[in-house]
Amino acid sequence: MKRKARTSADLLKEISRLRKSIKEKKSTAAKNKKVIMPSFSELQHIFLNSLNDGIFIFECPAKEGAAFRFYEANAVVCKLLGYSKEELFDKNIFEIFAPETILHVEKMLHMLMLQKHCVWEGIHQAKNGRRIPVEVNSHIFKSSGKQAVLLAVKDITLRKRAEEEHRKAEEAMRSSESRFRTLAEASFEGIAVTENDVIIDLNDQLAKMCGYNRNELIGKPFINIVAPELQNKIKQAIKIEKKDIIEIQGMRRDSTIFSAEIRTRSNIINDKELQIFTVRDITERKKAEEDLINEKAFLDALMDNIPDSIYFKDRHCRIMRVNRKEMRDLNISDMNLIVGKTDEELFGEEFGKETTLSEQHLMESGEPVIGLVEIRKMKNEQLNWTSTTKVPLRNSNNDIVGLVGITREINEIMKAQEELKHERTLLRTLIDNLPDYIYIKDTEGRFVIGNKAVVNSFGFSSEKSLIGKTDFDLFPEDIAKKFREHEQSIIVTGKGIFDHEGTTIDISKKEKERWISTTKVPIWDTHGRVIGTVGIGRDLTERKRMEEELRENADKFRFIFENAYDGISIFEETYDPKTRRLVNCNKSYAEMSGRTREELLEIGNTINIAKALTENNSGSDSDNVVFRGSFSWIRPDKKENVIEYTAVPIKVKGKTITIGIDRDITERKRIEEERERLIKDLQGALADVKTLSGLVPICSNCKKIRNDKGFWMQVESYIQEHSQAQFSHGICPDCMKKLYPNIMPEESD
Repeated sequence: MKRKARTSADLLKEISRLRKSIKEKKSTAAKNKKVIMPSFSELQHIFLNSLNDGIFIFECPAKEGAAFRFYEANAVVCKLLGYSKEELFDKNIFEIFAPETILHVEKMLHMLMLQKHCVWEGIHQAKNGRRIPVEVNSHIFKSSGKQAVLLAVKDITLRKRAEEEHRKAEEAMRSSESRFRTLAEASFEGIAVTENDVIIDLNDQLAKMCGYNRNELIGKPFINIVAPELQNKIKQAIKIEKKDIIEIQGMRRDSTIFSAEIRTRSNIINDKELQIFTVRDITERKKAEEDLINEKAFLDALMDNIPDSIYFKDRHCRIMRVNRKEMRDLNISDMNLIVGKTDEELFGEEFGKETTLSEQHLMESGEPVIGLVEIRKMKNEQLNWTSTTKVPLRNSNNDIVGLVGITREINEIMKAQEELKHERTLLRTLIDNLPDYIYIKDTEGRFVIGNKAVVNSFGFSSEKSLIGKTDFDLFPEDIAKKFREHEQSIIVTGKGIFDHEGTTIDISKKEKERWISTTKVPIWDTHGRVIGTVGIGRDLTERKRMEEELRENADKFRFIFENAYDGISIFEETYDPKTRRLVNCNKSYAEMSGRTREELLEIGNTINIAKALTENNSGSDSDNVVFRGSFSWIRPDKKENVIEYTAVPIKVKGKTITIGIDRDITERKRIEEERERLIKDLQGALADVKTLSGLVPICSNCKKIRNDKGFWMQVESYIQEHSQAQFSHGICPDCMKKLYPNIMPEESD
């Protein structure tokens, strides 16, 4: 069993007890000469060497400045320092301590003389030069009437090593926490740390994502940011420590819903089990997935209808997929008949071996084949000239796993090379470049890192041209000064800026002045000092342009809405028509109802103040229905009016909104009714009118007219029968002369 370490105070007490015991035993020995006891020096030697600590004893020097020389040392200290007892007796106290600690030792000895006891730490230097950290427990006592000093020395190497390891661990933890905080605040993902399902820490991105202030979420259950209908599912997933990503519907402070993914991990930190959640807003990604599905459908349609042959091969040059054109060329209707086959099996050894070697070289080197001209004899013995482009297929690790080939018949055209080269350039550009500006600067504002978007924005060909430059080297002075002020504020305060909107210059763009949303956060070293800033900028120019267009359109709509002659109404629809509600209307709409707009909005539902007259709808499907019809208002002034309406329902943020255009046709109806009445009167009058029309046969001599029955009638009789005209008979002057010349007077008369 390991003996308990004894201190110098215990040793002094033990020596005092032993002296008293010796005196008693001497007295007893005098009485009983048969009892033999060891001497005091022997007992002292036994106890000094039975202790775990090293022991030094020396007399206090009589003169100031004299050497402190040892006259006693135990085996422990001899072994510790590597000196024999005789060698130690030739040394003074300052020779066994490391040189740089002498001043400290002198200070401790001076304190000992004043306080009679003190404990301090020092560094011994052994005979072989090894440095030994020690704890020194010092006491002053009297020996033979003189003051002596006892030093109990304990080797604390292991303790110091443990303390150093602990210090390094704490420093590493502080560094790790600093890096975690920097990464968490710069991340586009929301991060939360929970204990017993309650949030104890989170980054600003999560608070912003959910529409809260950061402090408002601390102390709240994490499950509060999940839509109520999914909360039980998330609780169960966390309970069983499900490690995969969970897709949820998040709920913001204003109760709006957004799509998100969460991932959770458990960690033991400071003897506490904590849950770390990462939340990613995937609203845009969900939209992108829908777009991807549409693009896939487009790609499938393109592959099946493009006039070129398209085929995919694996790493062993075996066919994985072909398009419909290639199947027609191979005269097959089932793709499974050629999947897994090589060109040698399909086209013969001569042609197939050559293409296989070329494709193997392509996949080994990664170099695409562009516009390779090949000739192949078809089954009808005709030669078919083709231009073939083959490019490697790569996985997410950029490893080549196969190839895709496009073969075009070039009997008439040979232009595939330039088109495919252009497409490849576009594809590489999309893969190799991020759309955001990402950069790191030091405390002096000099660029340390910049991605391709940043490099290109300044017109540089490589990142090397950017490193070391400041904003004053790249931007006009006013812009550079603004950027510098932001970064210096971050460096001084240690607080980042998030989603700050402003303008910048990107000479790689057609419109060089760009709107960007910038997030900048400080970078900390292990000592908690800010050593630079990291910035992430996102181009908002197009969004700003769209927002401006939307504002302009909204102003135009508002002008039309307020000044239109027709009545315009906006209803929010529900499943029950009785609960549909008027949410807005213009002045003309209110005037038609005989009420003010405020009265109509307060009433809300117009079902009890209007009566339908006609209704119909048209449209190819339920999403494009147009309702038309007429109704009349039940006006407070008892006036009757007829309103003709057109109503179109639309979807807005998941709700159905109906926009109605109403026109008062009361006066038009009155005019139409009056017109109809006049038309009927005219038609009745015309029915009574008899008219002559067509060819009427008349005798050129007697002027009689032949009727439709073939009889000849006098002219006056025929006209009276076929019209309203009546005749009175007389005689014209010419006939008077001819028939009654005697009656006619002379012209001279």
